[in-house]
Amino acid sequence: MAHLPSATASSDDFRTAFPAISAAGDRAAISVGNTVAVYELPGGRLVRTISHPEAVTAVAFSSTGRDIASGSADGSVLFTADGHDSTALSRLPTGVDALVLTPDRRLIVAGPRGNLRVYDPDRSVVVAQLESPIRVRAFRLSANGQHLIALPQVGPQDVAVLWDLTQYRLVAKLEGNIGHVFSARFVRGDREILTAANDGSLRLWDAMTGRSRQRYLGNDQYLFDAVLDPDGSTIVGAGSDGMLRFWDAASGRMLWTLRAHRGAITGVHFDGGDIVSRGAAGEISRWSVSKRLPGDAIDRAAHCLPLRFDQDTGALVEQTPVCDLP
Repeated sequence: MAHLPSATASSDDFRTAFPAISAAGDRAAISVGNTVAVYELPGGRLVRTISHPEAVTAVAFSSTGRDIASGSADGSVLFTADGHDSTALSRLPTGVDALVLTPDRRLIVAGPRGNLRVYDPDRSVVVAQLESPIRVRAFRLSANGQHLIALPQVGPQDVAVLWDLTQYRLVAKLEGNIGHVFSARFVRGDREILTAANDGSLRLWDAMTGRSRQRYLGNDQYLFDAVLDPDGSTIVGAGSDGMLRFWDAASGRMLWTLRAHRGAITGVHFDGGDIVSRGAAGEISRWSVSKRLPGDAIDRAAHCLPLRFDQDTGALVEQTPVCDLP
């Protein structure tokens, strides 16, 4: 679709801003020094630039259009409505780590020292000022915009945090994973949250209370991402060893594994009935997965003996049992 420049590093105190894609997939916004460069897709034509006083540290599109929010290392926050000049909002005192625009046009911004601020960008006012128990790496927003997950930066406070955006309150720290939480997403109509962590397991949480509901055991490999399939029956985890792991969502049993990449898998999602996986080296793979496994494979899965699909032979290969066979 386009060849675009890489995002540039911001500063020693801030992570490089993730590039952003508009909801319609027709714009890309990339931080280049103290500028947000906005490109047209496909083609890669430069549409506009948005300038900050210092290095850009976070950028996000609206979930419903081309409006852009961006922040920088000096704490400046800009809201740029599509086709209009940028509006400067009140600065955060210590820089911007992450931001997100809700469907009802609120802007949530996080800073390094526990600053969590909610703006109404149309009126250029702050509607809530909150204190975060973690330094935020990224936000994950529920589809209805009523709840928010704050993912932590690597450090001593590695828990993800669940926020209620209707009452502007902290609901719960999602405690239970051992080590760093890499990803989280709302599933099942925003009723639950699925997280992946470096303890090799996945967890389902109640999205209203933040209570742990179920744990999916893997092995000692980091799991960088996880997704629930469209019919809600299977959970797929992306491993640091290049394996996709499949669990039965109801029972928690691991069903089988698939060697998908040579190196770590950094992301996974469903596109219709297919799985799209992304590798650490930049490669992308698409998988068509049939749930009509042979009867003996289903029986073995029911007895806690996970199976691995061998790409070369097309066979299901037995793995080490995860529980005692009857």
